[in-house]
Amino acid sequence: MATKAVLLVITIIATLVIAQDSPNPSPELCKEICNNPREVKCPGPADASECRSDQVFKANGSLCGCCNACYTKRDLNMVCTSIPQNGEYYLCPEGAYCNYRQVCAKKS
Repeated sequence: MATKAVLLVITIIATLVIAQDSPNPSPELCKEICNNPREVKCPGPADASECRSDQVFKANGSLCGCCNACYTKRDLNMVCTSIPQNGEYYLCPEGAYCNYRQVCAKKS
């Protein structure tokens, strides 16, 4: 039984690493993540007052929408690699996106 649980955790972690570049993990993966308290960094902030001044509050903003999240604002050319398993999320400025190099870049 313990072996099955360990394999499930390894599968979820491996899938998260692969899915990190994908903004929308599959519904099946999200169901597994949201139902696994070891993967979900909850409870997140209850409201915007729990975010720092350089952050933006997003209700259900965590990976798969399991929890609330605070997104740290980034400027152009700054690294924007989110690490959902650590509860770290980044937000590029308006008119920009997190490109394939994981850096905030202007939209064309």
